[in-house]
Amino acid sequence: MNRLTPLLLCCVLSLSAFAEDLKPFYLASNAVVDFETTIQNVKKSLKNEGFEIVGEYAPYEGADVIIVTNNALQKAGIKGLKGSCKAGLLVATQRVSVTKKGRKVQVAFTDPVYMAAAYRVSVDLKKQRDKLAKALGKQKGFGSKGMSKSDLKDYHYTFGMEYCDDYIAVSNAGGFTSGQPLQTFSSYKDAVRTINRSLKTLSGSSKVFQVDMPEIKSSVFGISLTENDFSNEMKIMKVIDNNEYSHTAHLPYEIFVIGNAAYALHPRFRIAINFPDLTMAGDNSFMSITDAPDDIGRMLTMSVGREYEEESDDDEFW
Repeated sequence: MNRLTPLLLCCVLSLSAFAEDLKPFYLASNAVVDFETTIQNVKKSLKNEGFEIVGEYAPYEGADVIIVTNNALQKAGIKGLKGSCKAGLLVATQRVSVTKKGRKVQVAFTDPVYMAAAYRVSVDLKKQRDKLAKALGKQKGFGSKGMSKSDLKDYHYTFGMEYCDDYIAVSNAGGFTSGQPLQTFSSYKDAVRTINRSLKTLSGSSKVFQVDMPEIKSSVFGISLTENDFSNEMKIMKVIDNNEYSHTAHLPYEIFVIGNAAYALHPRFRIAINFPDLTMAGDNSFMSITDAPDDIGRMLTMSVGREYEEESDDDEFW
């Protein structure tokens, strides 16, 4: 046997042992501080570190979400479009949350490295994670037991559930199918104009942010959902966001425009990628929000100006 073989094998095993397990969120701080003051300090720190704040909203009492971008994130999103999942565009924005949790206020942010892996973007975003950590702090990752980049690349919650490229779409037979655009338009400009018009007039859905990348005729919209059903952000999070550290930065949901087509991640993927350790059944499980995918899909469909017809009750969505 070649004398180098054991040494090489040892090196490979050592490197694999140090392979990073990725988690969807990072806890930046968790302290007894003033909620409103913390929000202002977070925004100031983000700006000082070179991030552009493109949106902010309070999805429910005691929670604030700040959406940021910069040139590096947008370049990564543009490169992500060349991959197998069009949702790679979504890494152009990252989400920061400030949440009251008992007497403490938690600051957290989405991990750009995790999101890039989940959306199959072949760009190393560790520098962007480090920039967020420099601005906000970094105590620990949370939201999952941890997954490798290769696990995330092919992630789906379980057999029969959607992958990153199974976008949600309205079926001609009613209800939803996957893998197709949510809506197509006459042009990119028409898509952006129609979505903005719909979000201004539609009850239960409103715009949180819009990031345009006109050089590739693409945009990302953040959508707040407040209808009195299981599309409602507060209602969903009350059921599934009940661990020690809050997943508030899961919000808001997105619609993304590429050329003359609008897309949205399937809710069964979009929820699962930020809550991969939720059980399927029992209290505070996916089955506890069984109506959510259908209700979210309905609201996102109407948000792009498309009519929606209720699907048959016989068609189970989970």
